[in-house]
Amino acid sequence: MPTATRLISPLGNAIRRFAVPGLTLVIIGMAAAPGPGDTEGNVSNPTVDVLLGRHEKARFKAELANRSVGGRHYDWNQYAAWGKELVLHGQVRQPPIGPAPSRPLADRYRCVHCHNLTREDLRLNVQDPEAREKLIRKAMIDDLTRRDGSVLHLAPGTTLWGAVNRESFYNGHYAKYRNQTLASGRPMDPTKVVDAITVCCRFCSGGRYPEQWELDSMLAFHWELELRLSDLDLPAEEVQQILRAFQTNDAVGIAAAQRKIKQSMLRAAAATKGEVPDRSEGDTDFYPDGTRITGSAKLGKVVYESACAGCHGSVNSLAGRALIMDDKRFHFYTRSGTERDGLYMPLFTTQRLSRPQVADVRAYLRSLPR
Repeated sequence: MPTATRLISPLGNAIRRFAVPGLTLVIIGMAAAPGPGDTEGNVSNPTVDVLLGRHEKARFKAELANRSVGGRHYDWNQYAAWGKELVLHGQVRQPPIGPAPSRPLADRYRCVHCHNLTREDLRLNVQDPEAREKLIRKAMIDDLTRRDGSVLHLAPGTTLWGAVNRESFYNGHYAKYRNQTLASGRPMDPTKVVDAITVCCRFCSGGRYPEQWELDSMLAFHWELELRLSDLDLPAEEVQQILRAFQTNDAVGIAAAQRKIKQSMLRAAAATKGEVPDRSEGDTDFYPDGTRITGSAKLGKVVYESACAGCHGSVNSLAGRALIMDDKRFHFYTRSGTERDGLYMPLFTTQRLSRPQVADVRAYLRSLPR
């Protein structure tokens, strides 16, 4: 999983390294340069929330400070800790109210089944599942089936890292979820991450509406995953220009900086439903546009473990050749998902799995012993 460290070079530049075993992405920015402050007091590496003038985290922190749960007030760190438990485990071991542990948000799914918690794309504004696969292969992860937030995987949903900085949710194919209502009966607002969290808990996960303290906690944890200036991969000179514009309160420069920031981040995750092949013969899929793609069982093992095994497992009744006894059904479930008797399988859009990756998975499953 990519980790971030800050180093100081002999030239005084701040170097931010995203280290994956076998791969290092280096981004250079200014060290200790004056710039806009944020709620964390970091002027050399401010948050995107502050740079865009939104200050949503600060407002939410103020709201939480005035709220109570069971007659008690809790600090930000406690809410974020509960939120992490809910995202990882779907419940809290020692909740502020009610029985311990808290009631699961959903019977089968947790957030980490469908979402990464770390950076998943080298270029934030480019969703490329094959580039993502290369990152995973270079990381040489021992157990790709883990779904505890520590392992980057080919998740069906976009990473939660930086989600609070996006401007639109449930886009493309998933826009149908915008018709869903919240517990209050109000339609969800696709521009609000808190509404997206609610809809995901109740409808995508096939679970329940979160209680207010649970929703507050998950939102606090999401804010712990917010983007900072160094995450945008901008050249050092552009970083300097941005910080200088805020330092000098240059209105024209600030406007240009904010445009550049928006261009460099993922403002709304695309979700394009993939086309299914007309037919499959052996390990080859034949698509309506004339494309023929032959899968590789060798490559498919990693793709399967990274994309599928978190739910289907490596060896159990839901895995193995049983998944491809019917090629058409395999492709339908992969690209359309399924919901039967409360059992929900999310689909993989083209931003999450490419045609070659789907072919590789099918080839791998076909190679398994009957």
